[in-house]
Amino acid sequence: EEPVIGVYEDAESTNTSVEFYWESDATPKEYNNTAIGLMNELLQSITSIAMNERFTAICAQPGAPIIGGGMGVGRICEGTEAAIMQAACKNGEALKAAETIMIEAEKLRRYGLSDDEVKRAKDEILSQYESASKKADTRKNSEFISPIIYNFFYNDYYMDPVMAYQ
Repeated sequence: EEPVIGVYEDAESTNTSVEFYWESDATPKEYNNTAIGLMNELLQSITSIAMNERFTAICAQPGAPIIGGGMGVGRICEGTEAAIMQAACKNGEALKAAETIMIEAEKLRRYGLSDDEVKRAKDEILSQYESASKKADTRKNSEFISPIIYNFFYNDYYMDPVMAYQ
């Protein structure tokens, strides 16, 4: 399949951003609120957290080719999701940023994540669940809206924060 490439300019922008999308079919709706859907989301979260950690480490290096970067996975339209890697760089350094993203994507494809990266990502996820659990009784109505909408339209699981932490 041929890549789809888009370029746009913003005269008000003070830096350049480069993004890559790897599209795939979304998990079938009927699996979203099952153990399969939950496991898929956890794997995506672990991968994203670990890759964000890698991008942060790259940015901290002297003379880094990017000034910010990250990865996420999510729906981009009905039936399609994408793994997205993006990086911000100084104007005129888009090719260096693109190369940095592609190198990290290839490392992930070839070697996956280290045991230490997975452990740190799992610890981060548990910390987020624990924090949400402690604040469960003080949630505002607005915090219920997105999970309920995603449950209704996409059959995503919905759990009380205390249950999610357990």
